[in-house]
Amino acid sequence: APLLPRDHRATAALDVIGEIEWARARHIRPEAYPDAAEAADRRPPLPPPSIARIFQDYEEVKSSRRMVDFDDLLDQCRRAMTTDGRFADAQRWRFRHLYVDEFQDVNPLQFKLLNAWLDGRPDLCVVGDQNQAIYGWNGADADYLNRFTTHFPGATEVELRQNYRSTPQILRTAAAVLVGQDPMLADRDPGPDPVIEQYADHEAEAAGVARRIRDVRGPDGRWSDHAILVRTNAQVEPMVAALRAAAIPARTRAGSGLLDRADVKAQLASLGGSDQPLADRMADLRTFQDPAQPGDGSEDAPGGGTDRELAFAELHRMADEFLALDPGGTGRGFLAWARSQGREMADEAADAVDVSSFHAAKGLEWPNVHVAGLEHGLVPIAHARDTEARSEERRLLYMALSRAEDRLFCTWAAQRTFGTRTSTRQPSMWLPDLEAAIAGLDHPVGRAEGARRVAAIRRQATRATLPDHPVVAALREHRSTAARAADVPPYVVFN
Repeated sequence: APLLPRDHRATAALDVIGEIEWARARHIRPEAYPDAAEAADRRPPLPPPSIARIFQDYEEVKSSRRMVDFDDLLDQCRRAMTTDGRFADAQRWRFRHLYVDEFQDVNPLQFKLLNAWLDGRPDLCVVGDQNQAIYGWNGADADYLNRFTTHFPGATEVELRQNYRSTPQILRTAAAVLVGQDPMLADRDPGPDPVIEQYADHEAEAAGVARRIRDVRGPDGRWSDHAILVRTNAQVEPMVAALRAAAIPARTRAGSGLLDRADVKAQLASLGGSDQPLADRMADLRTFQDPAQPGDGSEDAPGGGTDRELAFAELHRMADEFLALDPGGTGRGFLAWARSQGREMADEAADAVDVSSFHAAKGLEWPNVHVAGLEHGLVPIAHARDTEARSEERRLLYMALSRAEDRLFCTWAAQRTFGTRTSTRQPSMWLPDLEAAIAGLDHPVGRAEGARRVAAIRRQATRATLPDHPVVAALREHRSTAARAADVPPYVVFN
């Protein structure tokens, strides 16, 4: 945060760190960042030259303090493997056979290290799934998996089509969000059809999900057989609150909770360094939102203004809860209490419902999965505007749906509150695909009939989804520019 410009201190440091990590993963130096970011259509939280300056300052601070970060460890190991023959020979003798899991998530820096380690040897085995390539935004490049035999001529590819986790109904429903791909082959017996439900608002949705979990669990089931998956971290806490209100134990997966956010951590650290009464510091729990990037109720991407607004609104609610327990409590006491709440919600040994973001759920599975918030602006996320970003959002939804073993429930809300604003929501553009797949589970149909059913469901929608088109993108850009100039929310423009 000290490296941020004074007039942008409200910008979350995590957003800037994300840009630096993206550049480091793709082996981009600070001076080359502006051109590379423009070529990749990045949308950084600050102007690219400002990010480049902070990036350069960060590199100089590390050097002056003789410190390295994780990307430095990878790059320095790669450099040593290519310049120090004795070191390279020792490492290649010690680690003769290399195995890489989740190969679709490898980034260019990691790939260069892998090649340096191999030095032309064929002793490599990788496992990956192109349909779970969900980290392109962070620098990963699925091309290394998609064109594996080009990068490693003579390699043998083995396609694994059998799925041992999910029922046929879940596999066929999840595959509906992918374009032109057949579902995996289930090794399981048939199970119940997935369910899609609409709720009046986000509070009704959260309460409805909690109710469904209690009903499905029954008197003898386990809470830990259930997971609620949402697109953004800001959606996690309201779900946890609804579960607590229903006397259902809950825990958040690592990286999904409110206290995992860098901006929230910074605010808690500031409060925790004082013995001043917390009641006198409540004004400090303001929303951290970059005034140059106002939210419109749908820009709730990770790091976006609305996401921060939601996060700090939830932090304010926690502070109110703490003061209700201890009216004279201090900032230091609040920090300790908040951390104890976080530890309680991360107890792996407890029988509790897992609440997780889509990304944090990768690699996990549960008998019953509840995928919530399937609305336009969340799924796909609002900032995913180009074809590749939309494709990654499709894969992310597929990954979330395929975490279910036995039962799958999908929900969305017709209204959602973002901080102090309530906006009308539209279902995700991919819900018709899921609905058509579920409708066809009893009587499988061919691709042409499936496409006809999807089109029919889309025609019944109350509002058409705008297509991916340069004119639409230009109109959205004009709306954002006009809104900033007039200091009004973007939804006011064209209204």
